[in-house]
Amino acid sequence: MQITRRHYIAGLLRRAIMHGSRATILRPLGWLIGILATLVFAGMHLQNQMWVNVVNLILLALGVGLYLSAFAYCLLTDKEALRTEKYSIQKMAMEKRLRW
Repeated sequence: MQITRRHYIAGLLRRAIMHGSRATILRPLGWLIGILATLVFAGMHLQNQMWVNVVNLILLALGVGLYLSAFAYCLLTDKEALRTEKYSIQKMAMEKRLRW
């Protein structure tokens, strides 16, 4: 019983590593923008004080600016960083097969 659990967990870990946990390098910033946008709309819907809405909008604008800056930086310096990890792993596997 213990061996089967160990193999099952090892298989899950192998699949998680193989599929990649991050789709692109920009995904965390996309989540940040989504959370901040939700916060802005919720604040407007709940009619928060004006300064709270302004701070939320400024944070959202900074998040969007950071996202666009990171995208431009990666586009100019390392285009491979913008590709998904799954694609990169599959590309490496195909290159290794061609070499053999």
